Amino acid sequence: MLFLKDYASYIKDNMVTELTDFNRNLMFSIDIVPVPTDEAVREVENRLLGVETNITNWQRRQNANNNHHPRPADDVRSDDPGHHRRYQRAA
Repeated sequence: MLFLKDYASYIKDNMVTELTDFNRNLMFSIDIVPVPTDEAVREVENRLLGVETNITNWQRRQNANNNHHPRPADDVRSDDPGHHRRYQRAA
């Protein structure tokens, strides 16, 4: 038996896939709490601002040390150190 309660605010698709790939009978239930669009947009904008701030601070530190790299490392470009996302600056 596997029971998850108070799990993170998001789960990756592959976790659901791995759970449903077990060779066992399965009852799978997800409770979703809807979030108003304006609140969701505000959250995404705040996270993006956090990533932009991390990049700016990193670039300032690198420039202060005369260490010029063309792009920041993955952990700088993410607001979640355990989750490596590709970051693309809007053109």
